[in-house]
Amino acid sequence: MTVTFKTDGSATRLDFKHEDMFDEVDRDNHSFRWIRALDNLAHEVAHVLVWLIPVLFKKGEGPMLKKILIALAVVLIAFAILVMTQPNSFNVSRSITIAAPATVVFDKVNDFHAWGDWSPWEKLDPKMDRKYEGPTTGVGSVYRWVSDNSSVGTGSMTIIESRPGELVKTKLDFTKPFEGTNTAQFAFKQDGDKTTVTWSMTGQTCFIAKIFGVFMNMDKMIGPEFEKGLASLKTVSESAKIK
Repeated sequence: MTVTFKTDGSATRLDFKHEDMFDEVDRDNHSFRWIRALDNLAHEVAHVLVWLIPVLFKKGEGPMLKKILIALAVVLIAFAILVMTQPNSFNVSRSITIAAPATVVFDKVNDFHAWGDWSPWEKLDPKMDRKYEGPTTGVGSVYRWVSDNSSVGTGSMTIIESRPGELVKTKLDFTKPFEGTNTAQFAFKQDGDKTTVTWSMTGQTCFIAKIFGVFMNMDKMIGPEFEKGLASLKTVSESAKIK
């Protein structure tokens, strides 16, 4: 989005250009429809400012109209400030206690081939295209997926750190429905015959994500999916222990 101010004598003209950052995004995506709507809102607000600013500085306008326009400008500026104060990063985390040894639960996460048994996104599209690269388990393992389901999208995961029975850390690279890179990890803490698993994800928030965050944050959007995944991980891990 670009707004250019040009002065010609006593007149000020604004040229507005909107670059659609979602040209390469799946436009049927339901999970991120709000982001698309907020991008359109930002587009319209910019159009209002293009019209509003020259009017505010134009001589001869009635005082009541100017008061209304100034009030509108204040509201828009206040909203922009609110957006700018949103966090530059996010952290989503959920935990669950599983009645199984840490090594059993760890094996279900350290092997991408086993994610189909418990990952909530795997269940959204069982027919997605999958590709595995590198070692079967542990550091260097890569899992790539391509899905026509807009809630799953396209991307890859790479295990960047693996400590048996303690930690699995992955790098997440998304290409659709939008581009982004986040870090996710699973921490395992055994206590007797039970293991507490904490699934967390961190990342940076762009401007549009900050606008989205004014209405709904990442925790509310991703947290429930983590809870579903951990519940399924609990089921498969406890079943594996029985066997």
